[in-house]
Amino acid sequence: MHLGIYDQNYGLCLPVLNVTYKRSYYKIKNIRLTLDEKITYKRIVNREVSKFSTFDNYNIVELKFNSKKSINFVDQNFPFERARFSKYCRGIEFIRWNYCNEL
Repeated sequence: MHLGIYDQNYGLCLPVLNVTYKRSYYKIKNIRLTLDEKITYKRIVNREVSKFSTFDNYNIVELKFNSKKSINFVDQNFPFERARFSKYCRGIEFIRWNYCNEL
C-alpha cells in the first residue's frame, strides 16, 4: 500500500508537509470570501507527521467572484494590495528553515 501518487516523470511522490488551518466562510453580495487563520505546518518524514509545529503569523483572505460588477465592488470596498500566497510553498520554506536550524 502506497500513501503517495505515482507520476510518470518523478515516480512515487510522497507527502512532505502537513498544513492545517481554521477556515471561515463569508458572502458579501455575489462575492465569496474565505479567511484562513491559525495556519500550522508540520514536516512529514517516513510517512509520519512530526510532533513539532511551525505556526504562521499570517492570516489569509481570499475573494472569489465572477463578474465585472463584482470587480468594481471589490476595487471600491477592498483597497488592499493583491498578492499571491501559497500555504504549501510557505510551509516548505518554514520546515526547511527549521530543519536547517535543528542541525
